[in-house]
Amino acid sequence: MNYIDGKAIGSHEVYLNKLGSATLNATYKVTYVSQSSNSATVMVNGELLDLKVGTIIYEGQLISTNSSHVEIISSMNQLYRLGTESEFCIENTAEGMLPVVFGKVYRKFLRGVPEFISGGKYRTSCWNGMEETAILNLDECKDEYYSFENAVNIYEYDEAGRQFQIAHMEPFTKMILSFDESSKMRQRYKVSSVLKMTNREIDWIYNVFVKPINWR
Repeated sequence: MNYIDGKAIGSHEVYLNKLGSATLNATYKVTYVSQSSNSATVMVNGELLDLKVGTIIYEGQLISTNSSHVEIISSMNQLYRLGTESEFCIENTAEGMLPVVFGKVYRKFLRGVPEFISGGKYRTSCWNGMEETAILNLDECKDEYYSFENAVNIYEYDEAGRQFQIAHMEPFTKMILSFDESSKMRQRYKVSSVLKMTNREIDWIYNVFVKPINWR
């Protein structure tokens, strides 16, 4: 599922019957954009603009990182770090008006997690609660998940709007999740592998997404 020109925004949950839109209950501000030859952009009402630090992002505005790295922090203390060739868009979802992300994505809450706040959705392969995670898109039908200090539950919603669990990840594990978008929701996902992360992998994932020096 490719957004590119913005026409497909919101289509990842087309199977759900949504009457109207939810209300955006937080603001999302761009706090870092790395310098690159093909810098990050944001599409607003069909117009492609350069993405700048301090930009406030609203519903339906598609951020494409291109060859930049981008950091976004919400007024609810949600941190999103996007690697190259990644996307961020606030959409009307099954859990409210929330970010839908894709590509190379790291997400965590900077402080205590409010019980009523969701962390958003990874576009191709579902929800993962409010715990700290990193997700990489491997190809058109596989995503790789990384957990950190806490366990992570991976879940989705079926055509009737009922939540169902896909997988559970213990701390410091990595998981490959395969998906077939032509299948019904409860048959769509398959866990290909779940492995404990090696010390080298833990060092790598922290260096890429967590170390502040790499995001300043």
